[in-house]
Amino acid sequence: MASITYLCRRGARYYYRRRLYQRSVVNHPISISLGTADPVEARRLVPRLSARWEMMAMQMFNRSSRGFLQAQELTRIFRAGLDEELGLAMASHFDAPDALEGNRRTVRVLEAAYRIAARLPADADSVPETIVNEMTDGFSDEDRAAVVMMLRSLAPHKSAQRDAESALTAMSAPTTPRAIDDARVQLLRARAEAQARAALADHPLAASRGDPYTALLDDDVVAAIRCQPAAHSAASPAEHADPHRFSSAAPVDSPFLTQDTRRFSEIIEDTIKMI
Repeated sequence: MASITYLCRRGARYYYRRRLYQRSVVNHPISISLGTADPVEARRLVPRLSARWEMMAMQMFNRSSRGFLQAQELTRIFRAGLDEELGLAMASHFDAPDALEGNRRTVRVLEAAYRIAARLPADADSVPETIVNEMTDGFSDEDRAAVVMMLRSLAPHKSAQRDAESALTAMSAPTTPRAIDDARVQLLRARAEAQARAALADHPLAASRGDPYTALLDDDVVAAIRCQPAAHSAASPAEHADPHRFSSAAPVDSPFLTQDTRRFSEIIEDTIKMI
């Protein structure tokens, strides 16, 4: 039996013996009982087990060596991050339902922090001012300072690295450095999107679903909310003076931000005077 590769005998039984080896991760001998004492049957089983072993080893190698993530894997990472972060954001929203303005500022700061973190390397120790200014356009000095403080104190671009690796391991995806970094960026984008959606929790379309959390997980509902024109109370004085100028019945797929419902013949004279 010594001339038969991977076959050994213990007492009256035969065993298939291989070594599970993958770089420095694992190096362990494995013995599988062939369940027979017949040498002829043992010789017949060994080639079949060897073929199966090589196929599984190739699958493990491809899984660990692939340097990119498939679209389905990226989607799972995004949805998991969105679900978790949205739960945290909504918990804060429900804890202080009366502090509406404070909640809006919080989610805005967190969203900006996550979007900036997604653009930083995982080992970055500083935050470029150009990126901060770009992602906090329109922020007050106080809110901009809060974003920078979160990036420096919490360092989400670093902590997301560990979370991404754990998520990839749980879904049996490759854990190469490039794959982990791609998952890290996707996770940070998901958290930013979750904070952005949390700001829509009080919108009538979300409230009408009964459960705003479920509504905000629905991409179609969120898209409908974002495509709706601004509330009439927030319209400018010029818009109040002419209620037909901006119509709320504009189709969602229109390439224009607003549509005028007046007939062209009604505005020819006024247009000529303006020109």
